[in-house]
Amino acid sequence: MALPIKPNGKIKYLQCIRCGETYPVDDYFEGCPKCRDEGNPANLTFVYAEYGKECPLPYDSYFSLGEGNTPLLPVFDEFPSFYLKYEGRNPSGSHKDRMSAMIVTRAAEKGYEGVAVATSGNAGLSLASYCAYFGLKCAVIATKDLNPQVRRFLEAFGAEIHLTDTPMERWEILKRKKEEGFYPGSNYSNPPVGTVHFGVQGYKAVAYEIVGQLKGTVPAKVLVPASRGDLLWGIWLGFKEMKQADPSLALPAMIACEPFARLSRVLDGEDYTRSFPGETALKSIDGTTVTYQAVKALRESNGFAVEISNGEAEAARKELAKRGILLELSSAASYGAYKKLRKDGAVGEEEVVVAIGTSSGFVEI
Repeated sequence: MALPIKPNGKIKYLQCIRCGETYPVDDYFEGCPKCRDEGNPANLTFVYAEYGKECPLPYDSYFSLGEGNTPLLPVFDEFPSFYLKYEGRNPSGSHKDRMSAMIVTRAAEKGYEGVAVATSGNAGLSLASYCAYFGLKCAVIATKDLNPQVRRFLEAFGAEIHLTDTPMERWEILKRKKEEGFYPGSNYSNPPVGTVHFGVQGYKAVAYEIVGQLKGTVPAKVLVPASRGDLLWGIWLGFKEMKQADPSLALPAMIACEPFARLSRVLDGEDYTRSFPGETALKSIDGTTVTYQAVKALRESNGFAVEISNGEAEAARKELAKRGILLELSSAASYGAYKKLRKDGAVGEEEVVVAIGTSSGFVEI
């Protein structure tokens, strides 16, 4: 589908989030070249000439299926200061649609024949949907335990599917697909940097929407299910940009919800480039690696990471389902984290807290 693509004319340059080096706008799929060569991979971000009330994105006009503006829901009478940002209302059922809009637009602008993604499910569904609608090919690379229902959706969208024995093999195939002319819609480096900066920009809008929906109030804490932290970092970027436009604005503490200790170990002093083995049923936030962007979001915001077990996530999902909200197990980890922090006294009764419900649970039924 031919639609006008209009880049944002207020982009100044790209900047490394670790060393501060600046670069012209381009695709740096392995992050900052300087940090990569030093063995400390880090993503890049956009710097704009000015910031205001509207969320700046790499494009003023881009491919969209109507993603964003998801509801901010008060869920429990007993927790009147708790809100769930329900990203399951996006077109393909997850927050990934915000990133897909930017990635598919960029791929089309640069003349790629399609987009390839290494995924546990949601990113593949999202990119396959957007590519199908806008006339690009899509290659989805997943492990052999891919949810059969997700696979049926991918086949319906016409995606090219590759199944591997191990998660790391996905990255090897993704790198090969890039060399074959596909735009990489997810990380393929090890140690990882996260998804390309064009995609991560789409997540900033979540922060702008939250403040607008709370009529100017900034939550004390934002709870985000996290693995390599694209969403965590993107939301934090949005809050930081709003503060640049209005220095009086408060900033929230960003809380990463993880299934086993990874980010928490890095915050305690371990190297972010190492591997952190663990087992979990929370497949969307599985993985043995973290990224510099995730660590930076927590440190800059005075946040932290909280571990959520399979049982805690399942209990949280059941509670939310009884209130009419069906989340994927990994997504329910954010509400599970809220309950755990309330019990431990790490969240006050009056504190306004927003949990990100990253995806619908309908594909898991």
